[in-house]
Parts: sequence; structure tokens; C-alpha cells
Amino acid sequence: MSVNWIEYKGKKILYCDYRCFKQEKEWLENIEIVAKELINSQEKVLSLTDFRNAEGLGQDYLTRAKVLGKEIIKDKVERSAVIGISGMRKLLLNTYNLLSGDKMIIFEDEITAKEFLVK
Repeated sequence: MSVNWIEYKGKKILYCDYRCFKQEKEWLENIEIVAKELINSQEKVLSLTDFRNAEGLGQDYLTRAKVLGKEIIKDKVERSAVIGISGMRKLLLNTYNLLSGDKMIIFEDEITAKEFLVK
């Protein structure tokens, strides 16, 4: 499964795995799973999203992500870390954060991202 719960230093983290995605269909399916996990959570969530080696990002995904960001994600996520983002995608992420109210922060590696989430 591309969305699962992991534990790091005694804290639960929702791990959203987009690694190696090649088609927008995969992106869209994954964000719906993320939304369901957030809706089902009784408390605010720590979130780690991994975009390493992902391709196929399209406009439909970006549109859906903005909607879910405003409706669900911004209210259900306590802290959000992202890895695997560089270049033009940094600009897209900043735009997403601005439009959705989310506050995803980019990190170079998974350990640093996890440390940020659990501090």
C-alpha cells in the first residue's frame, strides 16, 4: 500500500509514498487514500510525503490536492514534511501551500524530515 502508518521515536506518522509513480492515475488514487486516513483519524496527524523519483504529476492531481488541502488536510495535519522535491516542484509546492492553507516543509532526507515531525 502506498499510504501507511509508521512509527518513529514513539510517534505515529502517516507515510504517503509517491515514489516511482509514473501516471497521474496513481497520484489521484493515492491522495484519496490519504484523505480517507485523515478523515478517520481522531487526532491531528504527523505526515511524511515521499516524492522521490515520482513522475506523471498532472493538473487533475494538483486541482484535487488543492481542494482536499482546504477541506481536510489543513485541519487534520499537525505537521507535514516532504522529501524528494526539487526544481520546479518546489514552486508548485509553495503554490499548493498558499492556496490550500497546508504547511508542507521540504527536507533533503527522510531522517531529517522525521526528526522535524517528532520534535
